[in-house]
Amino acid sequence: MAEEIEIAPVRARTLAPPEPSEPPSTLAVAQSAPAPSPALSPADLPAPSPTPSPVLERIHALVRRGYSAELGAPGSPDRVVLRHLGLAPDLVLHSNGDVEGLDSRRPRFKRHVEPPAPIGGATDSDHLRFMRFLDTVPPVTFWHRNRPWRKKYLYLPLVLAAVWGLCVTLTILLFGG
Repeated sequence: MAEEIEIAPVRARTLAPPEPSEPPSTLAVAQSAPAPSPALSPADLPAPSPTPSPVLERIHALVRRGYSAELGAPGSPDRVVLRHLGLAPDLVLHSNGDVEGLDSRRPRFKRHVEPPAPIGGATDSDHLRFMRFLDTVPPVTFWHRNRPWRKKYLYLPLVLAAVWGLCVTLTILLFGG
């Protein structure tokens, strides 16, 4: 059975009509004639592809600029919190496409970064303001991406070693003789 299956090379993979062994009969010609096509109605035409939601477009644009989305926050199903690892403000994206700064405690390294004025999501001028804001967002660098690692594996052990050394020094000064 395996010998019977033949795979044609890519160049030969075309649909060729079978070679007729007999002259076509009038019945076969009548059956193979194309039927007249009725006039096309708008329902028969393929539907145009839907335009993507402005909210999804904005999420994709912000993620490409270094934001990470925090989805599934309890108590706020109609908004997405977007946090930036670098020196850009944290944002809130609402379900209607509005973008505003996150009103919460800012990390120390972002205390001088001001959030943008609220940006609507309905008009073309709002979209233009959003795109101008995106142009001002700095890219995330290696220094910003490894901030959690530095805090956990570099700064914390150094601080603990300094405190331990201070305690040992005080103990030696007080009880050493």
